[in-house]
Amino acid sequence: MSFNQSLYQYCLIIALGLFSISHSFALTCRDSESLKTLLEQEDYRRALQNIDSCLSVRQQVSADDLRLFNQLIKQILIADDSISFNEGYRNFQAVLSIHLLESLEFQLKSNFEKYPKKAAKLFSKVRDKGEKYYFYYDTGRMLSYKRGFALTKQSLIWKNITGHPQRLAFNDINSIKLIYKPGLSLTNWKLMVNNTVAIRLSKVPDNAIIPFVSAMIYFINFNKTVPDKVQFLIPEIEMAILADWKTLCSYKQLEQDSPIKELQLLDACFSYYGKRFKLSHNDSKLLKKLINSIFENSKMSFDTGYNNFKVVLSTHFFQGLDFQFKNQLNTQTIVKLFKAVRLPAENYYFYFDTGMIISESRGIALTGKAIIWKNLSSISWKNLTGSANRLAFDKISSVTLVHEKGLKFNRGWKLILNQHDEIILSQLSEKNAELFASALIHFINIASSSHLTLQIEN
Repeated sequence: MSFNQSLYQYCLIIALGLFSISHSFALTCRDSESLKTLLEQEDYRRALQNIDSCLSVRQQVSADDLRLFNQLIKQILIADDSISFNEGYRNFQAVLSIHLLESLEFQLKSNFEKYPKKAAKLFSKVRDKGEKYYFYYDTGRMLSYKRGFALTKQSLIWKNITGHPQRLAFNDINSIKLIYKPGLSLTNWKLMVNNTVAIRLSKVPDNAIIPFVSAMIYFINFNKTVPDKVQFLIPEIEMAILADWKTLCSYKQLEQDSPIKELQLLDACFSYYGKRFKLSHNDSKLLKKLINSIFENSKMSFDTGYNNFKVVLSTHFFQGLDFQFKNQLNTQTIVKLFKAVRLPAENYYFYFDTGMIISESRGIALTGKAIIWKNLSSISWKNLTGSANRLAFDKISSVTLVHEKGLKFNRGWKLILNQHDEIILSQLSEKNAELFASALIHFINIASSSHLTLQIEN
């Protein structure tokens, strides 16, 4: 399965979820005897109606139910030239009838047969003589039958809020690409037809976009008289948006000959998505697996371990933080930094400057032998520079990461060494505090041949 295909399945399941997903239901929709009977009879339209009715009244749904819901939609929309037009049209209508689309008002063939004058007026300047409407989605907010898009047996006809009505014969449609572009519309989604013309998906909910467009493409392909079918294209960023603004890096082929190289590729993928996206569950698992693999070997050489330490702290998770490594510290800084407690022969390998106003006034530093730190709380009117603390690596028996929600000024994260020495992790957050603490422990272990592990308290 290709990257695009596997992501399509994942995003459809996520996008369908109006509710939170539960993995531990005593009884799921798919356990219904009536649904099992319909599946055995291969009555997929009624099976979809059955599970859709069940899902619509649940506040939580199981991942298995969503997966079956997805599979039924796919099954109904499989291209089959052996069935009649009426059967294909029923398939099309079955998907448009799911509860995720119930807020939208669609006009179907029966509506136009009942009100022929409306059909005669709709997009009359571009519709070919004799064409009958089988679907119309009116996107007008005030004046009805003025814009939106429609399907006949031969063509796609549409009008956006600006511009003139346009018509494109099904046989001339090669691809439809889903694009997310913030604008003035009630939705930020649009369809690019043949990469040249755009159709706004006004008011279509995010969790209904893929089933809706899939049904639309099914109808077009079913009625094309040429062998080439319309391709439904969903770019990677749009897939991630449909997946609730979650990164989708674990679906890429990242295998390399070393975990550190895989981490660099994974981080490049994370950076591609931008700040608005959060790590998906699968990406979080992959990141943790790589970090554990990188840090678990404390017997590696110091140079190799230090390089791993730098690579991890150079990832996008720490973007904007003032980290300095051995080759970045100038002589003046080295001489002045924590000089009251640093031993004369010690060399700095890392410094995290947490001073908000005066640089190099506080923070966390690592030498080859010890960790040195100065918290904001150590600064007072009597001692404006504050007092630094030093703890040799061989004196550290435990390291605990703690989050106290009440400490808003520093986001609440701190390290506790030996159950009593506190290091305030200013500027760190939920997305990087544990990763930072793990990197510090890795450095301590490779510098002192220790076997410390990180303890976490919430």
